[in-house]
Amino acid sequence: MVCVLFLSSMLLSQDSIHFRMADDTAFLKLAKAENKPILIYFTGTGCSLCVKMEKNVFIKEEVYNLYNSKFVNLEAYSDSRKPNAAIENLRKRYDVISNPSFVFINQAGAVIHKGRYSDDKKFVQLAQQALSDDNYAAWKAIFRKGIYPAKTVADYLAVENSPAFYTEENYACEAQKVLDKYFSSVKKTDYLSAFNWDIIKKHVYNPHSPIFTFLVANQKEYSEKYGAKEVDKKIFNVYDIYCSGNTGTVRYKQAKKEIESSTIIQAKKWVYIKRMNEEARKIIANDKRWDDFILANDQFIISNPHLINTYEVSFDWVESICKTNSSLAIRAANNWMKYILAEPVNQDAYYYEIYANTFYLLNEKSNAILHLKKAIELAKQNNNDKEDILAMEKKLITYNN
Repeated sequence: MVCVLFLSSMLLSQDSIHFRMADDTAFLKLAKAENKPILIYFTGTGCSLCVKMEKNVFIKEEVYNLYNSKFVNLEAYSDSRKPNAAIENLRKRYDVISNPSFVFINQAGAVIHKGRYSDDKKFVQLAQQALSDDNYAAWKAIFRKGIYPAKTVADYLAVENSPAFYTEENYACEAQKVLDKYFSSVKKTDYLSAFNWDIIKKHVYNPHSPIFTFLVANQKEYSEKYGAKEVDKKIFNVYDIYCSGNTGTVRYKQAKKEIESSTIIQAKKWVYIKRMNEEARKIIANDKRWDDFILANDQFIISNPHLINTYEVSFDWVESICKTNSSLAIRAANNWMKYILAEPVNQDAYYYEIYANTFYLLNEKSNAILHLKKAIELAKQNNNDKEDILAMEKKLITYNN
């Protein structure tokens, strides 16, 4: 045998991509024997997006026919309960930070392309691009010549690790280097173009980079072109990611101090939300009343649904409020959910279920039924857990009685 390989019985039990479990480097011999490039699928414990792809993407005929015929497919599974040194070596070698990640390599072990979570159509396109001359390796070759074409930069940034992953390293990463080189080659009059705004929105995370400084200084112009909420959210998110990670590190403390002393409106909002979150957690931990909190923060919450942590507000704050007997507090929570769900990105079954519950507690049964039906509809569309859907359907029976 050219190497020690174990077929993944789970994925071979049906028509799907046929993955083999691999050791560190022996699979290269197999790729040479079959004369194919290699796809390494990096997955691991608790990766819900991985499960989604396994259930909804890998089993599509167009997907598995292409991948099984053109690649040696390997699965690198990181088990948090049972670490595997060989898998961890692969992750370090190919700079894999998040799951799922897809790394395409040639028979010499060099990266030719990369990919992330996607639907079936984009996953087919990913494989086709890996096999073409217009892929990650080709883009890197262009950059080595000191040339940074706009489309090539956008394509590269879409698959490379985001600078957001490198806050602890002061954003020292390949993507940041390309961003800096690209924007230094672009006229500042073009920074406001729709193409460059898309790059800023998706990939700019270094608060000290020239392009972010330009964005903050010209946010009025960006807001007029692309919407005040979108610009507000982008600047806020940069600060939020900047001040994240281990709170005991010198870097975190410096970031926090810098944001707290800033006069930029989004930095001030970050400080406000930080304080508000801490206050809400104390209320929940000590089972205190929400009335004073609502009086102080209600207007800010409904004015900034695009900035607040909607998961925490919905599942922690609103759920806690719903256990009280305060109709005033529940009405405020109901209003928060209305503004949260007005944001297109928040069209989530569980948010609608929570929203429905606030109506039910306010004795507005018709609205409770309406929004719980919406929750069930979304849950089915998104292939949510069957037990969760069943629980919603049982709750709907209760609402109807």
